[in-house]
Amino acid sequence: MVRRKTRFRCVAQRGWYFLTREGRIGPFDTRREAEEMCQRYLDEMVILRREQQGRVSQEIRKIA
Repeated sequence: MVRRKTRFRCVAQRGWYFLTREGRIGPFDTRREAEEMCQRYLDEMVILRREQQGRVSQEIRKIA
């Protein structure tokens, strides 16, 4: 399920986009395709954040 705050925009004759902090991602042919790609993007961001948090805690343990 896509977050409620995610904004999808349809640009005339260009397709669907969704907006992130990094900017606009798209174009996609249908809104459904844009929603699926948005969900994939969010899942990848969650994985990256978890990996980054794990690295930080490992570095702190090495220093201490």
